[in-house]
Amino acid sequence: MSDAPLSFTDIGLLLAFHDAGSPEQQRAAAEWMRRLWLDNTGRLDVSVLSRLYEALTRGRSPGLPRAEARQVVRELAAWQPAVTTARTLNAAWQLEDRFELGYDEALLVGAAKVAGCRYLLTDALPAGRDLDGLLVVDPLTTPPGLS
Repeated sequence: MSDAPLSFTDIGLLLAFHDAGSPEQQRAAAEWMRRLWLDNTGRLDVSVLSRLYEALTRGRSPGLPRAEARQVVRELAAWQPAVTTARTLNAAWQLEDRFELGYDEALLVGAAKVAGCRYLLTDALPAGRDLDGLLVVDPLTTPPGLS
């Protein structure tokens, strides 16, 4: 097991990894995915997996066959998906107020913090922002190792 800090990923990285229509973003996402798997440092939550499944099967044309999308989700389940709990909700509400985040973003940040992550890989928040020790990294513009 690696001593590298944990990284919580939002859906953007996962969608880019599966998007052959945007080769540059797909390459950037592939670098991150490779690093997260090698170091065993990738984390996410159940809502990210649910949204990913929906996007892979219905959000693109043509969508992946359900069996293939389910396999993608099953593989990512190895990343110990967080489940939203009362603790996560309380953390999200505090973060929403303190940092003036939208609720969805606050819930994502709360889940990442509860999971013990150092990095939040997302393009939904400004890169470089430090949210009480959780650093926002845009994985499509920042290669692994430079965060």
